[in-house]
Amino acid sequence: MAEHLSGSLRRLIAKSDDPAQLDYVIHHLGTDVPANLRPKVTHLTEELRTEISVRKLVLDVDARMRDVDARKRAITAAEDARKRAITAAEDARTRTITAAVLAEDARTRAIQTQLDRAAALRAAEVHAFSTTLQSAGAAVQSEVQSVQMLQTRLEAEAALRDRRGNWRELLKSSAAALEARLYDKDRDDRLQAISAVVVRRVPAQGSLIQLLGDRDVEVRKAAHEALVFLARGTDFGPAADADRGDRLRAADRWEAWWAEQDNNPRRDVNSAHPLGTAPAAPPLAVGAPDRPATPREDKVMTFVLKAVGPEAGRLGAELAGTEGEQRTALITDFRVRKGGVYSDALVAAVLLVAADQRGPIREALAERLARMTPATLRARLGDEEAEYRRAATRALASRADRAAVPWLIPLLDDTEPAVAQAAHAALKSLTNQDLGPAPEADRADRVLSMAAWLGWWKQETQVASGAPGN
Repeated sequence: MAEHLSGSLRRLIAKSDDPAQLDYVIHHLGTDVPANLRPKVTHLTEELRTEISVRKLVLDVDARMRDVDARKRAITAAEDARKRAITAAEDARTRTITAAVLAEDARTRAIQTQLDRAAALRAAEVHAFSTTLQSAGAAVQSEVQSVQMLQTRLEAEAALRDRRGNWRELLKSSAAALEARLYDKDRDDRLQAISAVVVRRVPAQGSLIQLLGDRDVEVRKAAHEALVFLARGTDFGPAADADRGDRLRAADRWEAWWAEQDNNPRRDVNSAHPLGTAPAAPPLAVGAPDRPATPREDKVMTFVLKAVGPEAGRLGAELAGTEGEQRTALITDFRVRKGGVYSDALVAAVLLVAADQRGPIREALAERLARMTPATLRARLGDEEAEYRRAATRALASRADRAAVPWLIPLLDDTEPAVAQAAHAALKSLTNQDLGPAPEADRADRVLSMAAWLGWWKQETQVASGAPGN
């Protein structure tokens, strides 16, 4: 009976969630038990009270845990609400800022559009004004060119009338007067006199031989052609690109031939006179060739001594007199020795040896000059001796310094064809351009090529400096 009752109470205690109910059970537990049975159920009653107390403690803990959970949920809900409020505020602020930025962008685009329209309008006005100026400038330039062409035409017609008059005068003049005109200061007059000598077949071969050394290429060429014509095809040179040494040798051969001709009016006077010593020849005018008065066999050496001096002439003659390995050794020695006399000696040797033996000597001279400063090389470009001018152009080309381009352009019109050709080759090497002139070009073509080179160089320097072109 007691066990059955204790089991029922334990189930009730375990299921009960009401503290008040449990307090009631504690207070009334064992009150209705008969006195004779109380000692038997006391222990049971104490166990039940302990279980009830534990149950109440568990319920209290559960209540407290539920209260803590409720507070946590309340705090979490409040935090979530606060975060949502902050997020909403930030979103609203972001939208406000975005709207302001969009409005500012729209205003900026509107301003930029206005500026672009204004700039386009200004550019159109400037272009229209520039076009007007260019049209006006083109019209003025065209008018100037027309005037210049007319002036050139009038000058050409006047020059033609003068030449016709000179030509008629030359055809009527005496042989002595015509031969004297071969030494006129004006190169065109010398050319015209050469033509008149050919037409009239005046025996002026002696003077024509003098003109083989003229400083003007065209005069030298015309004199050579006239000699070949008057000699009925006999040709002792010189070649078109011959240097002064070769021209002296050619003149020597022509003089030897002329001394044996029956129609030579001075044959009885001096059948073996050297170049430039004919007694009837007039004084040499400006622009005409030099005429050294030396025996024929010493003519080239005399010219060499005059050009480089006695010591350099002696060294050059020593080099020219060698052959094979001995000459190669001397060239190598002269190439590296210090002192300007060895450069002069190489120049002398070039003039003294045959044309097909000059390559190594010229190469050594160019290598010597390549060691000099740009200022010294530039000065050598204006040297009186053609071999120095030629070697300086090759030295500048080997240094690959484009600053030398404007220094080389004037040499395209050098009186020595070999120098002009060397300058042309140097310009091509330095610029990878070829604006002429051709080797057989006349002076007009050479001048046109010089103008083309100068125009190209001006454009290159403007591009390099960032300056606008004209």
